[in-house]
Amino acid sequence: MKQTKKDIIVLGAGFKGMMAAFKLAQMGLKVTLIEGSKSYGGVLNSPKWDEMYIDLGCHLFFNQTQEVTEDILNVIGDAFRPVAVSYASKFKGEKTEGIAVPNFEGLSEKEKRKTYDILLNQSLPSKRVQSLSDYFINRFGDEVAGWIDQCLNKSHLVNSKDLDPIANGLLPFKRIRLFPTDKAIELKKEEWYDDRIAVERNANTLEIKQERHRNLFEFYPLYEGMHFFCEKLYQILLDRGVEVNLNTPIDSIDYSDTIKLVSNGKKIEADRLYWAAPQHGLTNFFNFDVDLTPYLHSIPIVLFYFTVNRNKVSSHTYVHNYDEKEYCFRISIQSNYADNNIPKETAVICCEVPTKIGSKIWDEPENFTEMIWQEAIDLGVVKSKNFEKSRVMKTPSAYKLPLKGYTEKFKELSDRLDHDKILGINSWEYSKNDILLNINKEINKLK
Repeated sequence: MKQTKKDIIVLGAGFKGMMAAFKLAQMGLKVTLIEGSKSYGGVLNSPKWDEMYIDLGCHLFFNQTQEVTEDILNVIGDAFRPVAVSYASKFKGEKTEGIAVPNFEGLSEKEKRKTYDILLNQSLPSKRVQSLSDYFINRFGDEVAGWIDQCLNKSHLVNSKDLDPIANGLLPFKRIRLFPTDKAIELKKEEWYDDRIAVERNANTLEIKQERHRNLFEFYPLYEGMHFFCEKLYQILLDRGVEVNLNTPIDSIDYSDTIKLVSNGKKIEADRLYWAAPQHGLTNFFNFDVDLTPYLHSIPIVLFYFTVNRNKVSSHTYVHNYDEKEYCFRISIQSNYADNNIPKETAVICCEVPTKIGSKIWDEPENFTEMIWQEAIDLGVVKSKNFEKSRVMKTPSAYKLPLKGYTEKFKELSDRLDHDKILGINSWEYSKNDILLNINKEINKLK
């Protein structure tokens, strides 16, 4: 490992770290990228199944703003395909096409009456927000917060009363489906409702009126899936002179004058550090008596992959299933939006099952393969009684959510850090667009 002093060290070589290193190198800075594991790209780097590349879940790029879209296209160039996304959701046994959030419209009139009155009169409570539940109550009312909890218990194995308010930005419940489509479209002409009510995309006034510099919503790499993106980005970093150090665990970090990072007894020095590892990991590398571990909720996931004849699957990109009695939360048909070396006559289906470590499906997932396939049939994703082949993967912590009190506890840690020398620590995001927006915001401080 070279000992030359750099302008900035980027810690973490997932999507966030690689893109931060890319943007910093574009500014002409001398960058060192450090990753504790043996590979780069993190969850975004698709592994191989035979000759196919399979995503770990469903990953797409979203054309939200010109800035973040151009950041992605600066990596892959014209090697992308627009994706005509087709999705659905299931709640209380009812499947709704065109939305990914749960549809509460099917609840009884008695269940919905109070919420209708509150929302139509915009007479929401104003509770002091100490938990995510308080946030939902202030946004939609008490009843909706309870309905969302039914969905959260399925999708993330947790209750909103136990989560920190900042978890809102990490979950898909900003809007709800409650009113009939015609009524919802009329309400959404007003910004207050447009921000709270979900309808099918082609009726979403907020998205329709949003100007896009390209005529597409989602897009995806043309070859080898997200693996292609990670490989392209890695090569660009090398070409731009970024020093990439994989399999480099960190012993300590000192920032008394400059940043001095020690790994395996060797020192790397730089003027600044860009933190691209998980925010809650800060406590592991700085000698502070602040423990964030009790404020983290981990979600283990089992991934079931299947292949079947392509003419036996629906046109869905993905379906969200919020029914607690069934195992699958999200089922995606990766062959509907990806090439990924998938044979033309073959479809690849991914079924994501949130569960607890020690559960039967966690300990012996292969015993549940037929049951998971039946759920895909029942959701209308596939029309074949039999699959061709299957594969199971699992992770003990697919992602984490902040528990109630996390914000206050993290502030104790943040207040002790030098924010001029250590960048990237003030946000926790999962969406690729949010990550890029925050990277651009942070590096603008250096201009």
